Amino acid sequence: MKSNTGVVHEPPRTDSERRIAEFCRTVLGVASIGNNENLFDLGANSLLASMIASGVMVAFGVDLPLTLIFELPTVCDLATSLSRPLES
Repeated sequence: MKSNTGVVHEPPRTDSERRIAEFCRTVLGVASIGNNENLFDLGANSLLASMIASGVMVAFGVDLPLTLIFELPTVCDLATSLSRPLES
């Protein structure tokens, strides 16, 4: 099934994806977020991206650069990036 953004809705598969999706869903005020939906297509902007980055940092105990939200604006990509060491 396609979402409002035209992307086929693929639900989060892993615990990390589910946690990120739930937080993003709350911040963006949307009913659901698929793994491959661009957060900016769902209404994110720079202020909301900073809220998402802060929430992910607290939830996962990582230092997440705000620019990463712009470079990897999907739940799947963000979750994958958390499993790899972040470059300084």
